[in-house]
Amino acid sequence: MERLAIVVATKDRPVEFERFLKSLKSQRYKDFTLIVAESGGRFAEEILKREASEISYEYLYSEISSSTYQRNLGIERARGKYEFIAFMDDDIVLYDDSIEIFFKIEKNYPDVAGFSFNMVNHPSMFMEKWKRSYLIDRLGLYSPEPGDIAPSGFQSMILLPQKPLYTKWLPSTCTFWRSFVFNFFKFDEWFSGYGYLEDVDFSYTVYKNGYKLMVIPDCKYEHLPGQSGRGNGFEFGKREVFNRLYFVKKHPELSIYKAYFGLIVRTLISFVDFIKSRRKYDLMRAFGNIYGILMSR
Repeated sequence: MERLAIVVATKDRPVEFERFLKSLKSQRYKDFTLIVAESGGRFAEEILKREASEISYEYLYSEISSSTYQRNLGIERARGKYEFIAFMDDDIVLYDDSIEIFFKIEKNYPDVAGFSFNMVNHPSMFMEKWKRSYLIDRLGLYSPEPGDIAPSGFQSMILLPQKPLYTKWLPSTCTFWRSFVFNFFKFDEWFSGYGYLEDVDFSYTVYKNGYKLMVIPDCKYEHLPGQSGRGNGFEFGKREVFNRLYFVKKHPELSIYKAYFGLIVRTLISFVDFIKSRRKYDLMRAFGNIYGILMSR
């Protein structure tokens, strides 16, 4: 069995993908196969032909543009062949020693099924301290513990841990899984398109089934999202609501009533963001939140 497959789902982001590929080629650890699942234009295929001659890679084309579907294609190609299957977004940049450090550390935690690397450039989150307050915790809307899932179904952020951190969910931005996990689980393809919360759903499902998850602070990367990102604010605001409610309903130990309460608070935060920034995106996100709440009743 080979050591590592890295699955990347990409669509129409040649600048981001080429930057990611450059950081991957710079890794001190070289024993991996890159599996690229592309939809849309074949930009990544051309970049691989031009820039990736010195690394092992496989290219898959998907007629369906969905990060969950494309990741599942990569899983099917890699399952049973590799000890670890990793997922990386096409808009991250790895530190040169990140994968090398991972393989020095993971052997100390054989009972951990999923690992996430440490994102070192989190954007400013001015509401984070308020969301971790005693009142919000007591209401079950948000947990003060990093990497937790509150009764509302809202996940708490994982912000620069100083030591290995056990969590209940992991972001798919840069995540490594022991391959046996994929004998039992895959990404839920209900989360189509941009796939908001598909990583929370997948990793929390693994956690609920008795497997441990961990963030390793010494394995570092930066997330540099491109302009295509989440699309327009109204569509993302709707998706925030619909996907959150689907996630909560799928996991019955969570509370749909607290989820609605949390989404109302999320809407208010969107309005506060607009007042502070005067960005049209934030205002349209708030309107998308309202539309999603009204249409989901």
